[in-house]
Amino acid sequence: MRALVAVFALCALAAGLVYGASVSAQLQAAIGVQGVEWTVLLAGCLGLSWSFEWLRRRAGHDGTRPA
Repeated sequence: MRALVAVFALCALAAGLVYGASVSAQLQAAIGVQGVEWTVLLAGCLGLSWSFEWLRRRAGHDGTRPA
């Protein structure tokens, strides 16, 4: 599973490098520069939130209280 995730991440990175400029230009044309800025901000907040949740679960803090 880890190998598949690593391969997927590498493929996503490669696709971002190849197509990133054209996708960015199309997004700016569709929703404007300010819309792109808010979209990136939202994606960053979601990424941080999910990362902290993953770290919390990895540390064994699943939200249950001891009896």
